[in-house]
Amino acid sequence: KEGLFRILEDEKKLALKASAGTHGDGFYCMAYENGKYYLNNDEMTRQQIIDKIKSFKSYYIVTQWINLHHDLKEIYPNSVSSIRMMVINRHGYDPKITQTYIRIGSTKTGFTDNVGYGGICAMIDPENGEIYQPETIVDHVYYPCPTHPDTGTVIGGRLIPCWDEAKKLVLDISRYMPEMEYLGYDVAITEDGPQIIEINIHQDLHKCNTFSKEIMDFFNDKIAQKKAKYGLS
Repeated sequence: KEGLFRILEDEKKLALKASAGTHGDGFYCMAYENGKYYLNNDEMTRQQIIDKIKSFKSYYIVTQWINLHHDLKEIYPNSVSSIRMMVINRHGYDPKITQTYIRIGSTKTGFTDNVGYGGICAMIDPENGEIYQPETIVDHVYYPCPTHPDTGTVIGGRLIPCWDEAKKLVLDISRYMPEMEYLGYDVAITEDGPQIIEINIHQDLHKCNTFSKEIMDFFNDKIAQKKAKYGLS
């Protein structure tokens, strides 16, 4: 207990995330400012925070708070604005980034960038890192969202900082794990460059309507292999 608060007082902010979960559910921002403690902006005593942590139904990971790059903070400053990079590595030595998009938080999502809870999703050109086609989703229907609803900042047309560096990092890691043919990287762009948040082995498919023929061919091949293995028609 004392160790956690000592680290918090040094770092000022920490991220608390469930070790098993999806969509940012159960995410907390733990902060220390002017001698006071906060959990998702709610002021709490040490004991209240300890009691809250004890009430968690799963194990939690406590990690550093990511300091988002200032170019992306202009769009929305209170969430990580994570970038999903889908990688297909069919043969183990030739990983390819096949889809990239960014998720941006809002006052509805708080400290997370969950699109289903009121965030914004925008595609990224894999070649040059340009953001385009920003959208929100309501009842499983996408709607254009050219400017951020809270900050009024234009979203499309911006270039992701350190884009080439981010792509190289993801591809280098994929080559290090050649047995993994299909991965979804969550990447944050910080003031110090790209940082891997996590790697998903079964990533969400909510942008499947934008899948290229290459991606669909990969999935169709996998389905065909499963059918042949188990004698399915």
